[in-house]
Amino acid sequence: MLKSCGRCKLAKEVDCFSKNKIAPDGLSYYCKACVHDYYSSNRDKILAKSKEWQKHNIERYQNYRLQYDWQREQGVIGKMRSMLRSSRKRAKEKGLSHTLKMEDLQSLFVTHCPITGEEIAWESDVNQTSHYNPLGPSLDRTNPAEGYTPSNVRIVSHQGNTWKNNMTLEDAKKVVRYLRSFL
Repeated sequence: MLKSCGRCKLAKEVDCFSKNKIAPDGLSYYCKACVHDYYSSNRDKILAKSKEWQKHNIERYQNYRLQYDWQREQGVIGKMRSMLRSSRKRAKEKGLSHTLKMEDLQSLFVTHCPITGEEIAWESDVNQTSHYNPLGPSLDRTNPAEGYTPSNVRIVSHQGNTWKNNMTLEDAKKVVRYLRSFL
């Protein structure tokens, strides 16, 4: 079946058009090639317009992002996808290498935190008002000087990672001495 593009006016196969629920035929008015060409040549203008809209509609945009992120981060795969995306961002900000892939995170999957021994909460709580869950999964770099590589990361709970990040070896020894005093 053929459809005519509203921009280039060429008749093309329907698989050359993206889906559009509100269009009468369920397909975009413009072919994928024309949409790509338009976006490529007007990228800066489109991004500036989008940022301007976000600035003037900050509350609406934030509500949309929260809902969108919450829906995407459901389940183990969603959490791993979110951890991978966040680790790329942190690596870029800190100038660290990042070679992690989704398969690497899947091979590192654990049900319990190796630091705290608590079960990791992979599923989000619908009633949770914040996206932070102390028992939720977190990526730990075993050597903070190195980047995010499969040999340098492991999955722990947020709580365990916070303990590890804020505690020196001397602090850990003090806690152990304190706990031994009760035995």
